Amino acid sequence: MKRLSWKYIAGLVDGEGCIDAVLNKSSSKAMTKTIIPRIRITLVENCYFLLDILKVNHGGWINKRHFNNPKWQDPITWTLQGKKLRSFLQNIANHLTIKKQQALLAIWIQDHLRHKGMPQSEEVKQGAIKEMKAMKTDPQRLSEVAIRNIKNLPGFHGHWSATTNQCLDCGETSRKHEARGLCTRCYKKYQRSDRCDSLAV
Repeated sequence: MKRLSWKYIAGLVDGEGCIDAVLNKSSSKAMTKTIIPRIRITLVENCYFLLDILKVNHGGWINKRHFNNPKWQDPITWTLQGKKLRSFLQNIANHLTIKKQQALLAIWIQDHLRHKGMPQSEEVKQGAIKEMKAMKTDPQRLSEVAIRNIKNLPGFHGHWSATTNQCLDCGETSRKHEARGLCTRCYKKYQRSDRCDSLAV
């Protein structure tokens, strides 16, 4: 299947795309809702092949709506969310003109508000959706401002690293994460001990 360049896809997103976030129930038993960033591109039926290329190469799904007016072509929408969304947005972000800041905010939401083991308050999730809508109204609004506003909301929980919420050795979060779930100080200790063990052998 033919592939579209990232610059071409970015043009489609800038012109016919929508980057937003929605709330969805995580399960039928749970009362909490999960925030889900997503990207959608809507084209007319004659351009179905372009959306099919996106679906085959990048995942997602395609929906078709029907208009009652026979003079209008039916709109078709390609939607992508979940794990594949982040890498997709990362690849087109630098090529976007109108929706770049929205893409950067969606990436941040994917990385920070969907982190397992760190549930965010409903106010934080609603605040993130509100900021995303504000960026759609004003494309020049910076993602850094939106992120700062979200972080200041009650109930925001930052996470220390992608795998753990504190250093696995000392249990602190005051120092930055270095590697292997260890802070900068503990990772240096780990490296020294590892070298000592290899020398002893």
